[in-house]
Amino acid sequence: MGIFDRVLLTIYTLVITLISLGIVAIASKQVSLELLWTSLQVNIYGRWEVAIIGFVFFLLSVRLLITGITPHKGRQSIVQDTALGQVHITLSAIENLVQKVTRQIKGVRSVKTYIVNSEQGIGIHLKAVVSPEGSIPDISEEIQNRVKNYVHHVVGTEVAYIRLFVEDISNEVGSKPRSRVE
Repeated sequence: MGIFDRVLLTIYTLVITLISLGIVAIASKQVSLELLWTSLQVNIYGRWEVAIIGFVFFLLSVRLLITGITPHKGRQSIVQDTALGQVHITLSAIENLVQKVTRQIKGVRSVKTYIVNSEQGIGIHLKAVVSPEGSIPDISEEIQNRVKNYVHHVVGTEVAYIRLFVEDISNEVGSKPRSRVE
């Protein structure tokens, strides 16, 4: 939730708090219901300014509802406890690490990665384009072994599984993904 939504939520909560206190005052007979009804008829009934304020609060309610319902895809990370504190390693950093090690394997033209964090360790999903010169079972085994060992050595976490999907068998050099600058 961004700062704008937090400000809106604060204003919205203050207004709802005032309305709640008003209901408590009416229910405990601190404010006359007839006086309140007369005041509402005189000050609110037929006024377009009040209708606009009501519509703004309706839009605010819808925005906060949508913000609360939509899943937040923040930076997911794994946490490792060390003697000096915690180390957070983002899943995107592990994805980059996996791409680096798989691109060094002979016969791999390109690879796309997706990392899942689970109780048993991290799960690695790979979509690869391989060269037709090599044996796919041999390349697959090498990819899985190198990725598992490299991630365990560098990150220090267990790899629960590696799922490899050979997306294409291509001899084209152009199928290699271009490196990104971040």
